[in-house]
Amino acid sequence: MIFDVINPVQHLGLDALKQQLSQWFSTFDGPIDSELRDLQIAADGQVAFCHSLQRFRGSLKNGGMLDMLVRYTTCLRKIDDRWVVTHEHASTPFDPQTGLASVATPPRAAERS
Repeated sequence: MIFDVINPVQHLGLDALKQQLSQWFSTFDGPIDSELRDLQIAADGQVAFCHSLQRFRGSLKNGGMLDMLVRYTTCLRKIDDRWVVTHEHASTPFDPQTGLASVATPPRAAERS
């Protein structure tokens, strides 16, 4: 099960995810820059949890620019000696004053301490 930041907000299965990503990628004109930040992983022999920030940037076919910060949480289970993603959640923080998505990139975790 994947809870995504773009519509539709929920996907079940790999085929649905592939279709959603293909549709999203088709809106870009040229390369998409992706920056993974502040990745944290907690795992034992059977389950793992990862969380991070990811920034996406690129030119859109409609002439606009995308500069978007997304928070990710991914949950995995070890099944038959293979790690399998069992749940993923992506969300965009928002500014409660405006109700709009926050796209400003915060400092890295190491820069805040």
